Amino acid sequence: MQEITTGHFYLRKNKVYTFILIIAVFVFVIPKNTEASINPYLDIEIKFPHRALINTSQSGVIKITTHFCLDYVKIEWLDPDQNQVSFTELKAPSSCNSQFPNCSVGSSEPKICEIPISSPIFKKLGKYQVWIGIWTSVGETGLSTGHWVTVDKCGNGQLEEYLNEQCDGSEFPPGVSCETLGYKGGILKCTDDCKLDTSGCIRETPAVPPSTLSPTLPNPLGYTTFGDLIEKIFHFLFIASLVLTPFVIAFGGFLMTTGLPSNIALGKRIIKWAVSVFIGIAFLRLLASLFKDLFS
Repeated sequence: MQEITTGHFYLRKNKVYTFILIIAVFVFVIPKNTEASINPYLDIEIKFPHRALINTSQSGVIKITTHFCLDYVKIEWLDPDQNQVSFTELKAPSSCNSQFPNCSVGSSEPKICEIPISSPIFKKLGKYQVWIGIWTSVGETGLSTGHWVTVDKCGNGQLEEYLNEQCDGSEFPPGVSCETLGYKGGILKCTDDCKLDTSGCIRETPAVPPSTLSPTLPNPLGYTTFGDLIEKIFHFLFIASLVLTPFVIAFGGFLMTTGLPSNIALGKRIIKWAVSVFIGIAFLRLLASLFKDLFS
């Protein structure tokens, strides 16, 4: 029994050693063998204008973030017809610490490089495309997504109406101003995409004379608009009802105190109608005040 127990102990002990050995291989050996194919920091950002003028060139920066040293960078430009118009290959020196200008050095990760980039002269109107390819010292590659540059004549200070430009900078079609566009005055502007901007124009606000009452209609109170007339009429009725309603209610109450069934019923009706008329006149007077301008 003792030998069997001892044998089981050694068997379990060997299993523990085997398990520890497998863990050590995964932790220490495998990552070192596969490190060359892992670049968790690789990122390409193109800092370049999205708009340019024809017969010009632009400059910008490629910002590359990588875990390894750069080997070389390829820059390709395509015209609006997808034809290659420019191809540049930048090769890094042999030393990692002197790889490209403006690159971070040292043991800290990741490394960041900012590489100047310039475009060819844009000779066509339309959208140009630039692609950036990256190769690192361990063969890691990356390809940027296409960066588009819209090329047109808008912004050169010359009005090209055949390109549907409404203006260009301070250039406007002859005779076009805030006044000719129906405004009272102001400053006409031009947007970045060569469209007219009337936000600086002053809108014409002609004085509208108030509608006067027709001479054939009676206007005993002497007011010049129907709105004022209606408001004053209901104001007068409200004041009158405010004075008379308490007396009418008192008269109805007096009839109810006589004790006769007919007088009691009549008194109730008088009080009910007095209160209803007062509330109706008050409501109509409020509406007349709110909507006075509609009757002007």
